[in-house]
Amino acid sequence: MHIFHLKLSHSRSFILLLLLLGLLFLSLIWQDVQESLDTMSPALFGQVILIDAGHGGYDPGVLGVDGSREADINLAIAKKLEEYCLQGGMTVLMSRNQDAAMASSKSEDMKSRVRLAESADIFISLHCNSYLGSSEQRGAQVFYQRGNEAGKLLAEGVQLRFRQELANTERAALAHPDSYLLKNIEAPAVIAEMGFLSNREEAELLQNEAYQWKIAWAIYQALNDFFSMEELPVEELPTAAPVQTEEDQSPQ
Repeated sequence: MHIFHLKLSHSRSFILLLLLLGLLFLSLIWQDVQESLDTMSPALFGQVILIDAGHGGYDPGVLGVDGSREADINLAIAKKLEEYCLQGGMTVLMSRNQDAAMASSKSEDMKSRVRLAESADIFISLHCNSYLGSSEQRGAQVFYQRGNEAGKLLAEGVQLRFRQELANTERAALAHPDSYLLKNIEAPAVIAEMGFLSNREEAELLQNEAYQWKIAWAIYQALNDFFSMEELPVEELPTAAPVQTEEDQSPQ
């Protein structure tokens, strides 16, 4: 009799353990489902985006005060943004998926990016900034092409989300003075300078994976705002002086 009760007790414990494991498994699945539901968006479904990770290959972009390479950071964040956009139902084109340029010269590389953008509904180019004149400069800055009203609306939305999510800037979106990409892409197009590698604190943040996900999420939310045709509540904020860099100038 004692042996029977012992076996029954073990059986109940085993069943209880299985139930607990089953509940744990279901909770993990539900967490994944919730995350997918958070990123799914009817407004984004079927839209084609070109995510351009700036630089690559022989062109590392700017170098951080800690030796970090802009091209590597751009690509890391581009891949995270790609993941969000795919979950949201978008068709994603990537200018690059590895540390490689699109052509053997800078001018042909940029022309290749423009040609690829002809197949996209929207274009966003990811970059990191640098300013040798002062290591104190920090914060994200988004650019658009003057005359591209849809691009301006998108840039204002991305800048707003950067202010909200990253809390690292009071800048407003600006018309770029001389961008080959923006001048030659007809779709809504922006260049997102995500922070300054010349600022030691921000250079460290830009290499932090959690912070990279925050940047990607801010951009993704701005894309959802844009395609939802919602009026963007762009608040009046003091505009920090723009910092001119050598990023994305017209190829020679």
